[in-house]
Amino acid sequence: MSAPGSYTCKPYSQTLLVFDGTTTPGVVDWSIDKDALMMVTGSHAVLSLSTGNKHGGIYIKSIDVQAGVTMTAQQTRVYLGHPGTIAVTAGTDPGFYHFTVTGKTSTGRAESQSGWIVVGVPGSLPARP
Repeated sequence: MSAPGSYTCKPYSQTLLVFDGTTTPGVVDWSIDKDALMMVTGSHAVLSLSTGNKHGGIYIKSIDVQAGVTMTAQQTRVYLGHPGTIAVTAGTDPGFYHFTVTGKTSTGRAESQSGWIVVGVPGSLPARP
């Protein structure tokens, strides 16, 4: 039986979709923790990169970020039990800054993760209870 080209689900319903198929060889499950970060102008932070794969890992090849924030990979090899790190420095201008981290798997496959850095001025962050 062939799957239809599209599905229509009832609004406000819970629908379980099950797909058959195979994964592409060399795919690595990795993530950036946090993919959204709020900072004060001039502050510093560290993002962690992790993978759940037992085989292989990922090498961070590039970080593209909009002007106003700097990001530098400090540990570029990420594999199970050995997280990578990215140092983040907020500039002086508040705003929303998009970033993309591109890595390469041991099989040569390029993969990307992206997120946002929100930079605010001191006193603009929500008060903590």
